[in-house]
Amino acid sequence: MRLTLWTDYALRTLIYVGVKGGGIRLGRPAARIAVGAVVRETEDDLAVLGCLAGPGFCRIEGCCVLRGALRKATLAFLETLDGYTLADILAPREKLVARLGIAAALA
Repeated sequence: MRLTLWTDYALRTLIYVGVKGGGIRLGRPAARIAVGAVVRETEDDLAVLGCLAGPGFCRIEGCCVLRGALRKATLAFLETLDGYTLADILAPREKLVARLGIAAALA
């Protein structure tokens, strides 16, 4: 599974705003922002192969075990991300602040 830069930037922006807060605020508490939901909202296509995007892609579609396995793997990927919130991602706050170079802004 490869996510787009759009999703990467969305998650990085949420992390930055979550640790800084000034000027821009999150629309809801970080504990209520599921990472899986962010990925679903920012990705246009989560199909790892064309056959997952819709019917009629492949000749063996009706009997292909791989298609089901890939669908199951994609759902497991998203389910794992659903288990994390932005608050979880922000847990190492001091380290994030130091790496982002915004320690002075939190004083």
